[in-house]
Amino acid sequence: MTQSQQKPTARPKALICAVLTAGFLAIGLPATGAPASPSANDTSSTEQTALAAGEDGAAEQSADLPAPTLQAEILAVVDELAANKRGLGYDLSSFYTEPLAYGASTLTGKGSPKTMCVGAVTEIMLRAINRWAEQNPDTDVYGQLPASKWQAGTLQSLRPWLFVWKLDKKIPSYNRAYGSGTHDALILFGMGQGVKFADAAPGDFVNFSRTNGSGHAAVFLSYLKADFEETKTFGPDVLGFKYFSAQESGEPGLDFRYAYFDGYCPAKRPPPTRRDCSLLKSDSAATFSMARLYAPSHWRTRDTRYFLEQVFEKGRSFEEINAERYAGEPKALGDRTLQQLAPYITPFDAEPAVNFSGETTD
Repeated sequence: MTQSQQKPTARPKALICAVLTAGFLAIGLPATGAPASPSANDTSSTEQTALAAGEDGAAEQSADLPAPTLQAEILAVVDELAANKRGLGYDLSSFYTEPLAYGASTLTGKGSPKTMCVGAVTEIMLRAINRWAEQNPDTDVYGQLPASKWQAGTLQSLRPWLFVWKLDKKIPSYNRAYGSGTHDALILFGMGQGVKFADAAPGDFVNFSRTNGSGHAAVFLSYLKADFEETKTFGPDVLGFKYFSAQESGEPGLDFRYAYFDGYCPAKRPPPTRRDCSLLKSDSAATFSMARLYAPSHWRTRDTRYFLEQVFEKGRSFEEINAERYAGEPKALGDRTLQQLAPYITPFDAEPAVNFSGETTD
């Protein structure tokens, strides 16, 4: 994905100290003479204590078992939203078509019922998780991934990754200070894994860029051959894919699109068939990425911060981490100093790194 090369705004040292001190006090680390800050809202006291010990509080799962996915739940949610919340408007500053229940919490969006692409993807993910949780009450879904993880703005919360914010730290493997969306989030937080386009299945998530520099996030539904022909099988005649997301063009809001990679675009058809052409095709997750959401029974969120450090401090790629995310026991992080903790618990500004204009060919 592309971005205007803007350096994140520097923050006054006094503000950073105030925010960090509040966070350190909450996790039981010593601080002297600093006021509490309402900005340090990433985690509850219980969760922060676990984070200080190098744990994110999650279930341990065997890597030898096949991973159950939430693809069926995701597709059911797509059908529900397409039937009941289609075309309610698109706005870059809005997300979630309505307040969303999440365990005992409510995740409140902005500008509802209007939404935008990454807000739509996040809503679909949350609704799918809720569907699975209702059918599996013995799994502590909301305990292993608290509501704060979806709302806060730090490196160890989901929102900056899903919404593709400009980060306060550069990702060495991407050579830029922002990620690739759902792919990175699911890998880092132990909620799923990245998949190649050739291995995609209905209900996977996709983030992509276009030749005009804009980006998009969506739910993959099927491969496409020429002239809108859908197929379940990948092959040399596959030229694109069908997806569901929120767009500005056409009837603004949630809807389906027929997306084609640069070099081919079929002739326009009457609505509701709408095209999205000139996508960039790449084997690099930095430009085109796909991911599969696992069932919460298979999540491994305990060692999220270990893998965050692998990305930022060790310079490891998401492809490397994806290959070992579920191998062996959860990784131990050990003790960390205040200076080592600071970059991961400091809130930063919500500044989009990608142009999610919502514009498509039709």
